[in-house]
Amino acid sequence: MRILFTSHALDPVSEATLLPIRELASRMSGRDHDVICFSRTHGDVAEALKNMGIAVVAEMAEIPVGWEPDIIHGHHEWETTIAAMRFPTCPIISICRSTTDWKEAPCTAPNVLRYVAVDLACREKLQNEDYISSAEIDLIPHGVDLYRFPEREKYRKKLETVFVFGDKDRQVDYFEFIRQACESEGVAYEFIDDPNVNTAGFLPFADLVFASGKIALEAAATGAMVAVCGEAGLAGNFLMPDNFVEMRERNFEGALIYEPHSVDAYRNRIRDYNPRMAKKVCRLVRETADIERTIDQLEAIYEHAVKVWKEGHGEDLATFETFTEWGGVVF
Repeated sequence: MRILFTSHALDPVSEATLLPIRELASRMSGRDHDVICFSRTHGDVAEALKNMGIAVVAEMAEIPVGWEPDIIHGHHEWETTIAAMRFPTCPIISICRSTTDWKEAPCTAPNVLRYVAVDLACREKLQNEDYISSAEIDLIPHGVDLYRFPEREKYRKKLETVFVFGDKDRQVDYFEFIRQACESEGVAYEFIDDPNVNTAGFLPFADLVFASGKIALEAAATGAMVAVCGEAGLAGNFLMPDNFVEMRERNFEGALIYEPHSVDAYRNRIRDYNPRMAKKVCRLVRETADIERTIDQLEAIYEHAVKVWKEGHGEDLATFETFTEWGGVVF
């Protein structure tokens, strides 16, 4: 299958949000799909893709003559819109990864057949703010690379090291609460506030991790105990087997976080460290959240969209009149 990925940028400044594109494009290529990535801004991520043998273009005119995608995996509205207008007879899957970033607005071109939300908040936004039918939305939470994040060989009975992931400049009070809690309990701690850090190099050494988003999932995959937290506060409980599905579908953030920050709250998390529970969660993550399952789900959506398009649905949508009418509304 020929797949065209779109993205706002492929540079290190935005790498935290673009890791999924690099990961998905490389894995689709590894499954023998013919992949091209389109972005107007190139950087380290683009170079990494090129080094994998994946074509990266900054202009639609750079796509080889005669190469027509079977499916467009559209990440970011404007770049997906450019692709939609360049290939009006190709079906599109529009991806939503954020509820606050304006670039993550869904593309509404006539050839968009499905929308994919990475968590429940994104799905709710697509339905309630963008007025997209729930029947057109698929929920596919983040997966984790089990090779990059292997399970630890040994679970320490006593907590020794706490790692905290976040933006130190924006979360001074949050980090200060954790610092005081760790020092009062006599445990080592480290703050990691680089959005482009290679988390695989840190997580195997952490007994307890304070984080949100995809890092929380990666930490759990290594066997670290995970306490979800963010600027608004902490989740009411650790990541556990009975709340894993909900937390994953909420991307370990947002509505899950409601307990206010306090030294006592963080001290309690440190005291309640439970390596047996961490091991149970780790096994659950590794059984159910392998990124290969995510790729399987996306492939199934691609194949269904192509099938529907070829059965004639696309001919009704990809007409000059339809695109002219849509373009008049959009532009």
